Amino acid sequence: LRTLTAFASAEGTDNIGGILVVGSLNADTFLPVTRLPVEGENLTVPPGRAVEIDVPGGKGCNQAVACARLCAGANPVSFLGQFGNDAAATTLRKALTDAGVD
Repeated sequence: LRTLTAFASAEGTDNIGGILVVGSLNADTFLPVTRLPVEGENLTVPPGRAVEIDVPGGKGCNQAVACARLCAGANPVSFLGQFGNDAAATTLRKALTDAGVD
C-alpha cells in the first residue's frame, strides 16, 4: 500500500528482496437467509440476524495475506491493486495492513 519501485534483489534470485502480489480485492457481503430462493423470488434477512458486511476477499488479497503469514516477517510482502474510496476500501486496507502486507 505504498509506491513500489523495485522488489527484485540486486544479488539475484537466491536472496529475495520481497514479494509483490498484483491482483484483485473485493469486499464480500453476506446476507443470512433461512433458505435458498426459487427463481424470481426475493428473500429478506430474518429479524434479529446480523448482516456481515465488507469481509475482505479476492484472489490477490487472499494470496497476499497467505504470503505474509507464510513469510512471518522474513520477507516483506506488498500488494498492488485498485482500491475504491469508500468504507469497503478502508476495511480492505486495514485487513491487509493487519495481516502484515505493506
